[in-house]
Amino acid sequence: SWDEAITLYEEMNKRAIIPSPQTIQGLILAYYHKGGQSAVKSIVNSLLQKDGLSFTERTFRLVSKILFKEVDTNLDDFRKKVRDIGEEDSTLRKVSLNLIRSVRVAEIESGRPKTIHK
Repeated sequence: SWDEAITLYEEMNKRAIIPSPQTIQGLILAYYHKGGQSAVKSIVNSLLQKDGLSFTERTFRLVSKILFKEVDTNLDDFRKKVRDIGEEDSTLRKVSLNLIRSVRVAEIESGRPKTIHK
């Protein structure tokens, strides 16, 4: 159940065990099914502040699909939403800039056409 995924993560956290990418993905899905997008935003913010924890591409895509459903079809709108989040909440400014940079790197690595902003 989703509660078990959350309990597992909490126990790992108490024991200072760094969760695997699959555990992080399960945790994110659990929070989504239990509390929707706002719960996912909260847990992602918490996870991003932990030392030694990093998101894999698959985890990044999962979070993107939950929080930014248009990420696969319209990267310009996605970037704007992320920038807006960073501008609205100063505690998320650095994270939002890092996310935009990560998207840009992923674009370059995937060979997608690049968008030039004027």
